[in-house]
Amino acid sequence: MIGRMINLKTDDPDKFVEKMESVSKNLTAKRTGRSNFQANIRLARLSRTALFSVNLKNASVSDLNPRDFIGVTIPLRGRFMADRKKSFKPGTAHVLYINDPFNLTFPQETDILVSNFYKPLITKFSSNLFNDEKSTHSQSLRRLNLKTPAGNIFLRYLNFIWSELCFDEGIIKSKMIAEEIENSLYAMFAYVSADTRRISQSRYNYDSLFDHARRAETYIMDKLQEPMSAADIAKAANISYPTLYRAFIKYNNTTPMQFVRQRRLEAVRKELIAAVPNQVKVTEVAMKYGFWHLGQFSAAYKKAFGERPSETLRR
Repeated sequence: MIGRMINLKTDDPDKFVEKMESVSKNLTAKRTGRSNFQANIRLARLSRTALFSVNLKNASVSDLNPRDFIGVTIPLRGRFMADRKKSFKPGTAHVLYINDPFNLTFPQETDILVSNFYKPLITKFSSNLFNDEKSTHSQSLRRLNLKTPAGNIFLRYLNFIWSELCFDEGIIKSKMIAEEIENSLYAMFAYVSADTRRISQSRYNYDSLFDHARRAETYIMDKLQEPMSAADIAKAANISYPTLYRAFIKYNNTTPMQFVRQRRLEAVRKELIAAVPNQVKVTEVAMKYGFWHLGQFSAAYKKAFGERPSETLRR
């Protein structure tokens, strides 16, 4: 169900397992050490993924059964142990594959952010990103470095989306917004977890970057009111994601998704200028183009055009 949020604070391992059943049906949890088990959960269910934050202390969580998703667990504060021997601290992420059993231990108070991705979609996005029918997704990766440029972007975007969901869960009531969020998350994870050897071998031709950029721009302008990710744009332009990125940096001095954001702002402005003030609301036009956080939209609009959207509408 899109937009569903679940909250729980408990010192009972059984209640923790019950609340997490929608994410992992075979989970077990227990207390470690002499102190009481403690868990504070906030869970968001989207149509093709789940995001949740958990504060755990004196706890052990395990699942020995296969599952239908890839799980990424990121420590934001504190640390946890995987299989009692591998330590994960902020700046790294634990990657759990479909057939992997796991046992995570939280010897100290730890805040984690978890995202689940379905493998067929990861394979699809990996293929689209690198313009290759074969998956470039690394099957051996168990520790993700979030201090690399790509890893840092993935972490910052995940944190941003999560903070927005916690601030106003209504932002994913819109199917278009929810799909765009999920598409971007899948594309970013596919890229950051790809086999680096395959990335370096992805083919491109600098002489044709201009043509690539123009094809991508045409697709973007035709789809401004629809969800789109960098992977969608690359596929439409029949190029890999690295080539798409290079083309936009070279000819537009910006990234593909920043270009999308600017064109959407311009489209909103065009509609507001042409609108009859008493018949149109700024909110409706902004949401039409995927701007779900109105405060941030208004600030971005003023920075781009020197006036608030309401001022444009009143002219």
